[in-house]
Amino acid sequence: MKGKIQTNESFPISIRVKPTQIRAVETRERILDAAALILEESGADGLTTKKTAERAGVRIRSVYRYFPNKLSIIYSLAQRVAEKEALFLTLYEGLGNQKVDWRPSLSTMVDLFFMAGKEIPGLRAIRAAMQASPELRSIDVQMNERHAAELSKALKARGADLSGEQLDAISRTFIETATCLLDGAWFELSQPGGDQKAKLMVTEMKRILEAYVSSYFQ
Repeated sequence: MKGKIQTNESFPISIRVKPTQIRAVETRERILDAAALILEESGADGLTTKKTAERAGVRIRSVYRYFPNKLSIIYSLAQRVAEKEALFLTLYEGLGNQKVDWRPSLSTMVDLFFMAGKEIPGLRAIRAAMQASPELRSIDVQMNERHAAELSKALKARGADLSGEQLDAISRTFIETATCLLDGAWFELSQPGGDQKAKLMVTEMKRILEAYVSSYFQ
């Protein structure tokens, strides 16, 4: 399957220490940017440390200084995606604000996530790799848990009279469903004429999520 990453003991994820000097930081980011573009064009199967070095305009040893193998590059890209995604956690405050209608907040949140994903080069391949590799999957799981925790707070703020276990189950179901549907919409963007299909998927996604949580929001 295109984009699938095989991992074993001979091909572990090992991340070098992040540089602190400005020039070194810029070089590392340039390497990651180049790898993201290769992923977008060729998927994970087309990514190599040699191609990454050539695309970034650096020597191969510069790549190995920060990344021992291509899986570590994808791991770092996945972490970078998670860091950007974490910036959106405050959006759940709108869902929990009893002074405003939660529906527009939900719609805006979905739109912002979708648009942010459109702007991340190689996201589809990165997401595919995150699902295929246990090491990378852990990043996705941790991020989803943070989203679920924020949604649980919003539900409680709206007066949902539910146990902790119920809140967790509802929030995790919501987040896992949203993530799956967003992955599908982002995939459509990579297909010929997929923009309209992706927009329609996002519209239906909003309807599904709104219908699901409407009975829990007071």
